[in-house]
Amino acid sequence: MSTGSNRQPRKQLIDERLRRSWSQQDIAERLGTTPVNVSRWERGVTFPSPYYRQKLCDLFQKSAEELGLFIEAGSTSEEIEVGGTPSETTPSLPLEEASPSEPEAVLPQRAPTSPDPAPSLPREDEVAPSVAQHRSEPEPALPLANSSKQRGSRQGPFSHSLFVRGMLLLGVVLLLAGVYFSFFYKPAPAVTSHASGIATPTLPHAWHQVLDDPLTLAHHSQDWFFDGETCFYNAQAYEELDTGLNHCNYGGSAQYPFHNLVYSLDLAIYRGDYAGLIFRLNHGNYYYFSLKIDGTYELSLHESTTGGHDILLYPDSSPIPSPFIHRGLRQWNTLTVFAEGTFQLWANGHYLATVSDRTLNVGTIAVGVSIGGENIVTNAWFRNARVWQP
Repeated sequence: MSTGSNRQPRKQLIDERLRRSWSQQDIAERLGTTPVNVSRWERGVTFPSPYYRQKLCDLFQKSAEELGLFIEAGSTSEEIEVGGTPSETTPSLPLEEASPSEPEAVLPQRAPTSPDPAPSLPREDEVAPSVAQHRSEPEPALPLANSSKQRGSRQGPFSHSLFVRGMLLLGVVLLLAGVYFSFFYKPAPAVTSHASGIATPTLPHAWHQVLDDPLTLAHHSQDWFFDGETCFYNAQAYEELDTGLNHCNYGGSAQYPFHNLVYSLDLAIYRGDYAGLIFRLNHGNYYYFSLKIDGTYELSLHESTTGGHDILLYPDSSPIPSPFIHRGLRQWNTLTVFAEGTFQLWANGHYLATVSDRTLNVGTIAVGVSIGGENIVTNAWFRNARVWQP
């Protein structure tokens, strides 16, 4: 492999893909290869074989020189992929069905700056009771039904007199309550959202937690996608480093067919512009709730069946920075989506907006990064992935 100092991203190849709003998964499906190979070509890690160079030229209607796919003098044989036909290479699999595995190779050497402490998640009474609370506090006792002896006991004249007095007292209380509500009670105005102007909702109380993953090298689920280059772990978080729009998924849609859910995730952008959480990922289609380092946020629908493009669902006009989102690089934010009929968007425990769309109904979850402006590479850290379901 070429050394890190000699790697130069192939900006022409990246520009042609982004001009068509294609993801690396879309390119891989059209060429019959894997998203990992496409990522390596774009980052200059490897050089496509003659077979795939011709496939790329045909796909983009460009020459090899126009795509930056010419062999420079002095390139070693290790920098050029071996294998000329799809039969000699690994067959293409959807990224969301990739089987995660334990890291066997040495992780990329990094010296990350210690992240700032993650801001607190929405209060426990807004989402669901925490695991610690379940362990430390006993379950509340349900009201006991009246026993058969109590239901069948006889009531004498004295009991009948008490019943009549109780009914009279109840009537007086109801009468006084009616007078109060008629003349003195004034209902409080509804609390409105900063973003959408509707009544601020609350997260479900009775849902149960099905995922609580710290996403660190020492403690993480084996179902997250791992390739050692694009999606990998460091000592403190799950890291994604990529060009364009790409994601690291949690299992597959058949293994985790989430429908209604609350999905919460901590993230920090270390390089680039956009990062966020992905839900209802199914065969390359998904919803992407992302934030930008300037404090703005978006919800988009990615469809791979129509050539690979994104549909912006929110906002419907120029985005406005939220006062609830921490701006800048290496700033930790907690994003939460509550999907049940509509999609409620939350940031750091504060409600942002409600969005309606019924295109996708079921799928797994993922983390995602995307580029913008002059940046051609985005690097983000993720931790504390949590999911609740009814």
